[in-house]
Amino acid sequence: MEKGEIISQFVDSCTNCGGIGWVVKSIKSVESVSPCPECHPKDRMKKSLANAAIPPRYFDRGFQEYSWHSDLQKQAQLRAIDYVDKFPDVPRGILFSGPPGVGK
Repeated sequence: MEKGEIISQFVDSCTNCGGIGWVVKSIKSVESVSPCPECHPKDRMKKSLANAAIPPRYFDRGFQEYSWHSDLQKQAQLRAIDYVDKFPDVPRGILFSGPPGVGK
C-alpha cells in the first residue's frame, strides 16, 4: 500500500462543503468562512500522516503484527492499544523511544 493510498482514504467528496474544506455562512447579508466541520478533522489526519514520515512498508501494519519478546514490550503494546482506544480523549501524547529495530 502506498502513502498516497492511505492519505486518499481521508479525502472524500464532502456534501457539506463540496470538497473545498470551507463552509460559507450568510447571516444578515454578512458572509463568513469557517473550516468544514466534516472535512477539517480528515484534513488534519491527512496532514499528520504526510508529516509522520512513516515508511511505506509499515502502512498496512497494526497491533496484531507486533510480536513482543519481553514483559516490558508486552506492557508497551498494551499501553499503545489503550491509548488508541481512548484517543482523542487522552490527556497527552505517547512516545516510545529506542534504537532502530527494537519494535517501537
